[in-house]
Amino acid sequence: MEAKIINDPIWGPIELHPLCIRIIDTPQFQRLRYIKQLGGISLVYPGACHCRFEHSIGTSYLARSLGLELQKNLAMLDEPNKPDITDKEILCLEVAGLCHDLGHGPFSHLFDQLFIPKFKKPGDQKAWEHEDATLNMLNSIFKNITWNDYLEDEDIEFIKNLIKKPDEKEQKNPSLNEKTDEKEQKKHFLYEIIANGLNKIDVDKWDYFSRDCHMLGLHHNFQCKRSIKLARVVKHGKEWHISYPKSEYYNLFDMFYTRYTLYRQAYHHPVAKAVEMMITDAFVKANKCLLFPPNKQRYQTCYLKHLSKNTYDFFGRKLEVEICWDCIKNLARVF
Repeated sequence: MEAKIINDPIWGPIELHPLCIRIIDTPQFQRLRYIKQLGGISLVYPGACHCRFEHSIGTSYLARSLGLELQKNLAMLDEPNKPDITDKEILCLEVAGLCHDLGHGPFSHLFDQLFIPKFKKPGDQKAWEHEDATLNMLNSIFKNITWNDYLEDEDIEFIKNLIKKPDEKEQKNPSLNEKTDEKEQKKHFLYEIIANGLNKIDVDKWDYFSRDCHMLGLHHNFQCKRSIKLARVVKHGKEWHISYPKSEYYNLFDMFYTRYTLYRQAYHHPVAKAVEMMITDAFVKANKCLLFPPNKQRYQTCYLKHLSKNTYDFFGRKLEVEICWDCIKNLARVF
């Protein structure tokens, strides 16, 4: 299989590695085509109909771009005991960026922030997070595709750690974890590319800030490609971290101001929040009937038996991916 080039409305032509093509062709990744990036916000901003599918590809592209830039700069750095970035690690970054949102449920954050908490049991100490489902789906993908012509077992574990840091998830394979822990100590900066818990400056946010502003019709001044060109790996104490020169301060300020603008005008829009609360109520009422995958026998003994055959067929085929607004209106008629 050869690499493919796709045209992205934000970043232009993007070349995808053959391994990424294999992952994209799986059902687990294809379901992202039907999961809206901004949940119910499209009912307020009609243009905000983009999905997790294109965001994941954009994040993969930016992760590779930043990794290559850091690799080039480290090669020119005149410093003893400096770290390096291998080509295989670049591929791991690309795959991690591609797969980081696999576990999102219907309407993205509406599912884990509004719906799931309503069913949290008193004894549950840890809330369900989409990263947990992402890791499970990633395991399923690598069981069903050929990947050992590009990666090894420890690389798969490294990809998982890039998505969710090792100290935030259970350690299941001690032999592999020893290798990934050693990599984390020597190359801590690699864990700041996809999901940066240190200062929140990462490629995931760079893509969805740019993509959301484009689809919402909001203006922004932040230029992430400039940040990629100016990013450097610098030693702070005993650890190496991604850093930026003083000349980049105002551009990074624009990044955080863009985030503030998106939250104020879109993410926390009062009408969008009201819509998402109504969708959540529909989810809660339908919870006992809507199974994943759908169970035909249980459908027939539940509320859905009152619906027409066409609506029933629509539910059975589409609800495994996402409940759309037409479905919500049908549910309203039932309840």
